[in-house]
Amino acid sequence: MGGDASEIDALLSTELIDLAATDGGWRKLYRHRATGSFWERSYPQSEMHGGGPRRLRELSLTAPEQWR
Repeated sequence: MGGDASEIDALLSTELIDLAATDGGWRKLYRHRATGSFWERSYPQSEMHGGGPRRLRELSLTAPEQWR
């Protein structure tokens, strides 16, 4: 899920539960309310002002402790 800001906003506000943050908040871990899957929001283009566009992606984790 690349640069679709409105879709990312909808998922963040209604479907995902905030679990953890790292890198000063530039990376955050979420759990999907319905499926239990883990998602990460990041700003991978650090060379751009503000880290560039957000990226939201589903991760293949089985527990939040595996994230970092």
